[in-house]
Amino acid sequence: MDMIATQPPLAELEEKYRELASWCDVMQALADFLPCHIDAQVSDNIRANLVALVDRIHRLEEAFLFPAIAGCYGCETAAEIAIERRRKDRQHDRDATQNLVNIFHDLQSNSSELRSETIAYALRSLAQRMRRHIAAESELLNLLRRKAA
Repeated sequence: MDMIATQPPLAELEEKYRELASWCDVMQALADFLPCHIDAQVSDNIRANLVALVDRIHRLEEAFLFPAIAGCYGCETAAEIAIERRRKDRQHDRDATQNLVNIFHDLQSNSSELRSETIAYALRSLAQRMRRHIAAESELLNLLRRKAA
């Protein structure tokens, strides 16, 4: 378990969490300013980068956190349940992220029929969901580090 504190991919995971937290701030700010026009560059960045960021985070978590979870539980079934729950949560995260990207695609192409309140709700919901995800997994990292110390 000593590797949990020093592996470069975990440093990358923490950096990706910080990046995602910044995106959460952007999503919240956009939601707060709707129905004002959303800058095309911000929209393009969300469409181009948000799904890839979430996918990268999920790959890092599965590669490094899932094995750590499996090693922490005394019961194989408990570890499998915890990991399966996380996989389902990640799929919901991915779906919500893709939905938001689709909304921004429609906005950019002027084909969206969504009201600004609906878009604001999608932005706030995803930001809140991602913040919870970051908090839960960061706490897991901290617990693993304490266990390794």
